[in-house]
Amino acid sequence: MGLILLGCGSTAGALSIHRLDYPMEESLGGNITLPCQFSGYKAPYLSLPKISVRWMKKTLEEEKSVYELNGGSIIQVRPGSYIPEDRVLRGDASLHIPNLQDTDEGEYTCHLIVTPEKATSKVTLLVIAQPTCRMSDSFLVMYPDTERSVTCYVDGFHPADVKIHWEKHSEVSYNGSDLDVNTCITAPLQTQDGTYNVRSLLYIKPMSTEEDGDIYSCVTIHRSLKDALTCNITLTVISTQGHNNMYLIMTIISGIISFLLIVFFAWVITLCLSDVSDIQKETGLIHMEENTLTCNISDFKLKDLTIKLFLETGTEDMTEVDSWSPEKHRETENDIEQTAALQDMSDAKGLRLEPVITSYLCLSKCVCKIHITPNIQVHHWAQLTLRVHHSTLKSSVYKHLLLRVESKVKVTPIRATEIKLNDEDWMELTCRMRSFYPKSIKVLWYKDKEEISAQHIKGTEEENGLYSAWSSVQCIVTEEDYGKIVKCKVKQRYTTKSITFILKKKAEPKLDPIQSNQESYEAGDSLELKFKIHSFNPHNIRVTWYKEDEEIPSQTNEPEDQEAEEFYVIGHMCHIVKEEDLGMIFTC
Repeated sequence: MGLILLGCGSTAGALSIHRLDYPMEESLGGNITLPCQFSGYKAPYLSLPKISVRWMKKTLEEEKSVYELNGGSIIQVRPGSYIPEDRVLRGDASLHIPNLQDTDEGEYTCHLIVTPEKATSKVTLLVIAQPTCRMSDSFLVMYPDTERSVTCYVDGFHPADVKIHWEKHSEVSYNGSDLDVNTCITAPLQTQDGTYNVRSLLYIKPMSTEEDGDIYSCVTIHRSLKDALTCNITLTVISTQGHNNMYLIMTIISGIISFLLIVFFAWVITLCLSDVSDIQKETGLIHMEENTLTCNISDFKLKDLTIKLFLETGTEDMTEVDSWSPEKHRETENDIEQTAALQDMSDAKGLRLEPVITSYLCLSKCVCKIHITPNIQVHHWAQLTLRVHHSTLKSSVYKHLLLRVESKVKVTPIRATEIKLNDEDWMELTCRMRSFYPKSIKVLWYKDKEEISAQHIKGTEEENGLYSAWSSVQCIVTEEDYGKIVKCKVKQRYTTKSITFILKKKAEPKLDPIQSNQESYEAGDSLELKFKIHSFNPHNIRVTWYKEDEEIPSQTNEPEDQEAEEFYVIGHMCHIVKEEDLGMIFTC
């Protein structure tokens, strides 16, 4: 028995990625390709089993996986994103992202492995949307020494940072900076499509008819604009001479408007909560993957709002898992122990409330976020209930959602086994699918691009309630088949995974050095020996351990968490040392 060492290196120098030194910008709803072009290997050396690409996105809160290509296996986290496999083999692992959303903004990292070398590259993606501008009035007619307000509406921009100022253009000399004293601006309010709206009010008080014809401009400066965006309103100033009756009429109208405004604000103060939407989910619930559900609550007086979250499972009645109110929120901000207790209660069920409140005048709106880390054993077919209570309601509003949880399939590497079929030597290729739910999956096999028939073994239930299954194909492998790629593609509702296998000629096992649990032994000690056996084809193998010429019990383990295309097993032996064993040779 000998020891064989394997080495692997590039054929054209060190692996490197062409880097982009400036941020990339793209409009909301547009498509973009984030570059990750690499060199250092000639095209004939590249093959999917040797390549691993993982795109990560970092925001202010966290770093998450976006897309992974590991050999032929694909994990698509961001819906619609993809890397063309044929371009990867030409040195291009660029990531395509369609229909950009505001949540796509962040710093992306391309983690690339071309066995055995690694390289990374970063690129920052900025999502932008250009604002639109409109005025509350197309023109303004006023008398001298009277005051009116005009509103500038700036809508549909992203990101939220925006600058708005007012300018006055007149034949009479005027210091434009004085306009800032007579303005006020609301905080940016985010809409459902991820863009922002803002309002700016200007109070205008002409002193004489000399200001007739003056133009007031609302000027918006935003990152998405090359030039400032401007909206104008023209002022007309009318002399009071000969218009006393008109002035009286205007005074009466102003009084009526003031009365109506008082009635309106009195109504707002007692306003009843007007609408609670259904609980929404953007994507399916995946086992142990965090997701966010939302419920929109509109037009209410903030201090009278209470939100409670309940969960009802097949084994438990409806149980409160989290709650929120303005008073409770203020208390828990200053009470670390109480905050921790509430957090523990909600986290135990994998659920947590996060209401996001925005207010305008006396009204508030709430996007109630429900963070959930679904667990099939707890949440599948459980009912989620959101109870919204407001002091002006006769009874609380209840919104229900029946939870359905799925688990993404895990696919082990394809293994090859020699079998005897009809007195001929055949090759059987087998792939195991595990930890998936529901039980139904679709498995397809291909040799190059040609689909081949397969045998599927019915799924069996694992201890944790998930399922596992086997699928295999049988074929005679001829000389011309060597080098061809066999692919096993597994399809579920929310994911597709593929694993590839290159048809190779027979190869003898290669052995790593034997590892022992200690350097020397005495009688009564436990002797443990193990070593890795790899790079063999086909995968039929028997491992036997001997003490001198005596065969002793042992185990051969095939690790379930193998991710690489290369198949391997671990030979393992455990023996209690006796006095007569000292000095003997143990052989595998």
